[in-house]
Amino acid sequence: MKITKIELPYAVFGTWEVMQDGTVKSIYVNPSGRESTITIYPEMLGAPDLFLNLKAERVVQDWNDFIEAFFIACDLAKIKRIENFQTGFE
Repeated sequence: MKITKIELPYAVFGTWEVMQDGTVKSIYVNPSGRESTITIYPEMLGAPDLFLNLKAERVVQDWNDFIEAFFIACDLAKIKRIENFQTGFE
């Protein structure tokens, strides 16, 4: 008998789940109308163009939920500063 470990999220904001290691996951509807899962690993959180990429790909449906998840994930991953951070919301 194989035992599967199920990892529960540290926090949930809307469709966004923040895992213990700082990974952020969500299910979204892609442009072709199919459900897809996006996983943002801790090393990706510090990318200065993360918000621009998510906005361009129309992955985030509710930015308020994503931003809360993003800051909790950064805290868990011990990311304190992101150089040249760009949001694309100017």
